[in-house]
Amino acid sequence: MQPWQMPAQKVLKELGSSENGLSSTEAAARLKKYGPNEIPIRRRHWARILLSQFSSPLILLLFVASGIAAAIGETIDAAVIFVIVIIDGLLGFVQEWKSERAVEKLRKLIVNRAIVIRDGERIEINTKELVNGDVVVLGIGDKVPADMRLLTTDGLEIDEAVLTGESWPVHKSITIFNNTSPLKAGNMAFMGTTVTDGTGIGIVTATGTATQLGRMAAKLHEVETEGEFQRGIRLFSQNLVRWVLMGCAIIFLLNALLAKSVLLSFMFAVALAVGIVPEALPIVITIALSTGALQLSKHKVIVKKLAAIENMGNIDVLCTDKTGTLTENRITLEEFFDASGKRDERLIMLGVLCNSAVVHGNDIRGNSIDVAIWRWWKPRFDPKKLSEWQKICNIPFDYNRRRMSTVVRKGSTRMLICKGAPESILHVCSKVRIGDIQRSIKRHTKRLENMWREWGNRGYRVIAVATKNVTAKREYTKADEHDLVFEGLLVFMDPPKATAGAAIKRAEQLGVCIKILTGDEPLVTREVARNVGLNVTDEQIITGEQLEQMSDAQLSNIIEKTVIFARVTPEQKHRIVNVLHTLGWTTAYLGDGVNDAPALKAADVGISVDSGVDIAKDAADIVLLRKDLNVLIDGIVGGRKTFSNIVKYTLNTMSANIGNMGSLGIISPLIPFIPLLPSQILLTNFLTDTPMISISTDNVDAEELKRPRHWNIKQISRFSVLLGAVSSIFDIVTIALLIWALADVTLFRTAWFLESVLSEIIIVFSIRARHFFLRSTPPSRTLLGISVLVILATLALLYSPFAPFFELTQLPAWLLGAIVLILAGYFVLTELVKLAYWKYVAKAEHV
Repeated sequence: MQPWQMPAQKVLKELGSSENGLSSTEAAARLKKYGPNEIPIRRRHWARILLSQFSSPLILLLFVASGIAAAIGETIDAAVIFVIVIIDGLLGFVQEWKSERAVEKLRKLIVNRAIVIRDGERIEINTKELVNGDVVVLGIGDKVPADMRLLTTDGLEIDEAVLTGESWPVHKSITIFNNTSPLKAGNMAFMGTTVTDGTGIGIVTATGTATQLGRMAAKLHEVETEGEFQRGIRLFSQNLVRWVLMGCAIIFLLNALLAKSVLLSFMFAVALAVGIVPEALPIVITIALSTGALQLSKHKVIVKKLAAIENMGNIDVLCTDKTGTLTENRITLEEFFDASGKRDERLIMLGVLCNSAVVHGNDIRGNSIDVAIWRWWKPRFDPKKLSEWQKICNIPFDYNRRRMSTVVRKGSTRMLICKGAPESILHVCSKVRIGDIQRSIKRHTKRLENMWREWGNRGYRVIAVATKNVTAKREYTKADEHDLVFEGLLVFMDPPKATAGAAIKRAEQLGVCIKILTGDEPLVTREVARNVGLNVTDEQIITGEQLEQMSDAQLSNIIEKTVIFARVTPEQKHRIVNVLHTLGWTTAYLGDGVNDAPALKAADVGISVDSGVDIAKDAADIVLLRKDLNVLIDGIVGGRKTFSNIVKYTLNTMSANIGNMGSLGIISPLIPFIPLLPSQILLTNFLTDTPMISISTDNVDAEELKRPRHWNIKQISRFSVLLGAVSSIFDIVTIALLIWALADVTLFRTAWFLESVLSEIIIVFSIRARHFFLRSTPPSRTLLGISVLVILATLALLYSPFAPFFELTQLPAWLLGAIVLILAGYFVLTELVKLAYWKYVAKAEHV
């Protein structure tokens, strides 16, 4: 049998303890045998973080390219590629290590204590020292330090939202529960939950990883989920490897079969292979992501994994909890009206007098309802009004009655005030106050029931208040709760955040779908959703019970239209995220409880808050120091800007390199010499990549930010091949002109080298936007400035002492003019092809 299914005395006996607790000696022995009461948090070692920076296929391909360049004697190019990869890895490592340390510091700030009974005396100890059999004392505001079977309770209520997602506290008792689900056992208190009202004493039945909290933590897999961005990079890298190997093999065979030097042909093909690999892509990505992480840090956001920023830009669905994200996570008094429906502030006074909250200045502790009443009353009323009344006794709340009472005295008048569930209060009322007149309640019962049910159906929690004058006597009990006068209703709500509505609207404008996953009631959640601008119909709400009856295939059919998933378990949250993955959605999940951890781990972007439990923060990719949807929306915009710039680099580099490979593949077999030396190919690649690194700073057209962006390998391939064909055409025209006009091989190679470098740099100002280049957002100053500097440096190189080192020479003025005309024609044709592609091809495919 489980602890909640046994009498308290039997649980004490089974655990070898008593109401006086364990002896210090026995507690020390158990602690030594079973270990501390803590849940190990998986922390990433610095070496693991460092190695993870060099694990992608693209990075491995660059290492291979560096090795090949070194093998064929191109040590400078090999060193350049190698250094770029190392710098990129170190930048990513520093950012992620700093974030890991920041989260670790947050954890160390929290040290929990508990009051236990040992050797018959109450002492305070570190919660890590708790063992099975310890007897723990619970009070208002305490965090439950372990799983325990309750031995005594006095109005004990516990907030279990961290485990279940329920926003309302759960009433606890010592009654035996025969159900098999521990979370539904009202005589158990669970590690990580918080006492909101009353007191209790319990015996520890599970510690550390054996607790419900620990078991949920154990369900998190060690294997990292591959995000949408990493998935896109991996697929792109795999396709790139195939392109490079196939293209270079063909060019090598053509040159070798035509009786050219086999060694030179091989070196030429290898140089092409190294040249076509976009080695600056990792550092472009890292710089862009690091810049995004720096900007988010100014908004109190810790980015644990750089790729999470890019994944944020790609998300098209945000799954979020309700409490604390869409709401303030603070129950507030919204309305108070008498039996006739009129506002009556007298009800607030009655609620303050019939109240168990503990008040010390501005610090108010107790159950959420009592605290909400005090918070409304305190800044608005003179405290002298309370001093006129003297409390005589309290009749505590219990779950069976579902109400509490207080007897107060003012002069010779004694009054019993009772508040609780409307049905419970109605049951003990014989009259109702209408204005200043007390009438029989029988004729008003139906109307009163309709009043509170209407509020309840709108997601509010309703409490009724009743009174009666009583005579002086020695003791008052719950037996005195009869023949009361129904005074009115108090209406409560966890109000929506003031910023939530605007954030939801921004998300919708950006094409991000919002789905609410909560353990709370559907009606409450629907009202909150409507208050923040989500007009949810009944057909768009699914409960955990309904979800339990569905297969994944059935869930797939309705998940797109469903907005609210209410009363869902942690396993169901995890399942919802997985189904969204299966359907191709890129998912972000925002949550801070243990019940959110599995879903946080499964999402493309897991987002938690610093006030969340360690397990949730450990599973998350991003930790917010303030829980605000607007911060996330800013991150989405930043991620899309980053993605757009990464795609610009990829399209520009790939189209230029494919164009060069195509033209070389066509021309090299037709001329008696290798058109470009390996060192010249690699120098071209180095010079053109220098301004491309700065593309991460480029400005982005507003329309590029309006919808989620995803890696589209087919689009990248199609666009690169199309513009590569344009590049090849002009390369062939240039080569034909050079062969016709020039007899000198060095002059030929220099001219083509210059055309190759300049064409790739200037063409980025066409490819960087879908519109006509003069109508697009201006390029960033960094991109423009570095591009101009590289163009000037390339021209200066031809006239410098270093030119012979690369077998380059000076060009005559007429040839420079011809190259300028060719580049102008190349830019114009590229612009026309680009505009036609985005207007007709991409539009037809809804890209």
